[in-house]
Amino acid sequence: DPGRYVVAERVDEEVALGVRGDLQRARRALDLVDLDGFESRHPRDLSSGERERVALASVLVTAPDLLILDEPTRGMDPDRKSALAALLRGGAGRRATLVVTHDVAFAAEVADRVVSLARRREAVHA
Repeated sequence: DPGRYVVAERVDEEVALGVRGDLQRARRALDLVDLDGFESRHPRDLSSGERERVALASVLVTAPDLLILDEPTRGMDPDRKSALAALLRGGAGRRATLVVTHDVAFAAEVADRVVSLARRREAVHA
């Protein structure tokens, strides 16, 4: 639960922690995850899905060389899944991204390469 690790009083300040308080970069990251307009809200006042997106923005703002997402579509409605897929194919997709998921359709939509792991075997699909 990303809400357990909140330290800032405002969403934009929470996202800016990884970039030494650069609120402008934090706001751009919030825009990427469709949370523009949420900057001044307290992170604990957000829904669980919104807190998940704050957590994602907190990672994206640092522009990591490798983005690792574990079950990113868990609990998402179809519209939110589509938005995440577009994000990964767009700006966030320019870096290396590893997605661990049971959502085969989502993996097929966003991946250049899929590795399917099953009991006692591994199948690689390009």
